[in-house]
Amino acid sequence: MLVQRMLGNKQGTGGSSGYMYLRSTISDRYKVFLDLFNLSTWLIPRQYIPVMSPDVYRNLSKAVLYERDTANEQRTQNIYAR
Repeated sequence: MLVQRMLGNKQGTGGSSGYMYLRSTISDRYKVFLDLFNLSTWLIPRQYIPVMSPDVYRNLSKAVLYERDTANEQRTQNIYAR
């Protein structure tokens, strides 16, 4: 789906027909691509997803907050650098 949204029907650099060309490569002949294409719609049932420990949750939250704070800090520096 991402490829379809990004490429659409635009011509590829090698002259291919973009998304439709890539879509044609997921036939049984290219079974690995079909499996990868279908993987994006496969969801793990909720009862099989393990509960995150508080430590893991805290560390993931720090990583997200750090990335957001770093991006804000860089934007602030860019504004004052002008």
